[in-house]
Amino acid sequence: MRFRLRLLKPATETDAFKSKKTIWSETATIWAERCRTTPRYGVEADEMFSDITVEFNIRAYHEVKANWRVEDTDGVVYTVTNVIPNIPRGMKTLRCEKVNL
Repeated sequence: MRFRLRLLKPATETDAFKSKKTIWSETATIWAERCRTTPRYGVEADEMFSDITVEFNIRAYHEVKANWRVEDTDGVVYTVTNVIPNIPRGMKTLRCEKVNL
């Protein structure tokens, strides 16, 4: 496991104007293994957009759910779309998509 990831858990907060917004709080910093990176390109409104899908393997005892976010050491933020248990290896596979900030 060569990559460090920060697990970010969503929480809803109400501001002074009673509107709700999502804040991301760090729950843990973990080691991960990057399995696969799949870049895709799409054209929307005559503009080129890149979509990147990444899979990470993490230890099974870390709590993570779909719609959480992970941030790698380069500052790239990904949204977890699927958490796939890998019981024989004692791991979980996180299928993530890059967040375009």
